[in-house]
Parts: sequence; C-alpha cells; structure tokens
Amino acid sequence: ADVHQVNNLGNSALTKATVFGHLKTTALLIEAGADVQKVDKEGNTALMLAVLQGHQDIVRLLIQRGADPNAVANYPSIYQGSTALDLARSSRRLEVVQLLESL
Repeated sequence: ADVHQVNNLGNSALTKATVFGHLKTTALLIEAGADVQKVDKEGNTALMLAVLQGHQDIVRLLIQRGADPNAVANYPSIYQGSTALDLARSSRRLEVVQLLESL
C-alpha cells in the first residue's frame, strides 16, 4: 500500500491514524516512510490533528520523528495562523500544552 495516498479531503493513512489515536499504526506508517509534515487540504499536519484530539503519546511520537511543533496552519479556517501549542491551548488539552511547552 502507498503510505502517501490521500483521500478526497487530503487525509492520508497517517492523518487518520493520528486522529483516531492509533499509536502503533502511526509508528508503523512513519517507519514505512509517511511524511510527518504533510498537510491536508485544510492546512493541518498530523501533529496538529493529534493535538486537537489530545493524543499525547502520538504528539510525542510525531515530534520525535521530525514533526515541526512550530508549523503554522495556513488554510483559511478558525485554525489559520495557529501552531500546535496554540491548538492545544484553544482546545484545552492541558497535558499536551505541558508536553509542548517542555520542548
């Protein structure tokens, strides 16, 4: 299977794994070459989506594997101009805020 393939919304297997909190699948996809910096059609990275869902272990994994916590959402939406830390704060994911602030 192609780990870079996306659906009509621009979501990859990595994006889906992070949103649904599948840590092992996320790790396997990264090992298979999935791009941790790829953005979906709304300008969100897998890290941003994991932050919004509060998946702290996946957030940690993505950062360890090269995801940029300072990347900025660039799609015109409510998240435009937000970093992962901004998203963690606005969604009240306190554990994720603490993790990102410790970097």
